[in-house]
Amino acid sequence: MPNWCENDVYIEGPTKAMNHFLDTYCERDPERSDNFCRICFGKIIPIEQMPDEEGKCKGFAQIEHQVERWGCKWDSGGYELMIQKTSRPGAGDDGESVDEIEIHGTMDTPWGPPEHVVERIREMFKNDPKLAGCCLNEWFYKEPGMELAGWL
Repeated sequence: MPNWCENDVYIEGPTKAMNHFLDTYCERDPERSDNFCRICFGKIIPIEQMPDEEGKCKGFAQIEHQVERWGCKWDSGGYELMIQKTSRPGAGDDGESVDEIEIHGTMDTPWGPPEHVVERIREMFKNDPKLAGCCLNEWFYKEPGMELAGWL
């Protein structure tokens, strides 16, 4: 059983850009009317199937590859992040309200935080015009079993 790392996540941005992020890089919870999601690490940083000595892709070689690519052992699992629509009065160019979407909550990852995924999300928000205005405001991790914690 791995040590579990808790990740406090807070992402926000304009509705159109955040819907693009959700539709392209996340998976919405089909059982809770689209109010919860998970970030799909494999959609942000795709991984290759790495066969082990016996030709199986579920062995240590695969796990090691995922740790190298994402920073953690497995992709995110449960639909632990909440999707919330908000409006910021006076935030528009002409002082009008701006509709936004926030993704926030705590999710668990095995062995550590998904450092490389977080780096990639920041790059996408900076460089992809379809994600203009999106911001990863917070990603704080704590891994009590190893006495580690920090901001990404």
